Amino acid sequence: MPSDVIAYDRVVELPDYSAARRAVEMLGAERFPVENLRIVGIGVESVEQVTGRTSLASEVARHAATGGWLGLFTGLMFAFFTTATPSKVIVAGTIIGAAFGAVRGAVARLGGKSFDSVVATRSCSYELQAVSGLVEEAKRILRV
Repeated sequence: MPSDVIAYDRVVELPDYSAARRAVEMLGAERFPVENLRIVGIGVESVEQVTGRTSLASEVARHAATGGWLGLFTGLMFAFFTTATPSKVIVAGTIIGAAFGAVRGAVARLGGKSFDSVVATRSCSYELQAVSGLVEEAKRILRV
């Protein structure tokens, strides 16, 4: 192992991130050099929380709004570099963006899921690790 690589070893495995933070706080309160610790997520799980149903109309409206904002931004950029009336370029960009967004929303809804959801990736558990020479002191303080 190269000399500039610091070796860490396991102190304790904890069920969630807040428990790992509390362990670090406890060690810090006992004047343990917390800069020699790290919290490592172990295992990965993907959790998709369903937030509700969607309809074709709601998908079209949501994507049209997003497309409209993108079209507005694009229209503003083009307005700086055109000889046409800036307001016409901005309005045209917004309308075209909204139209493309609406089509995209319809295609997405008809070809896929009928619900909204939020996806989160998180660790299954957390391991508190310390620089190799400090593991036993950390275990003593945490009583593990």
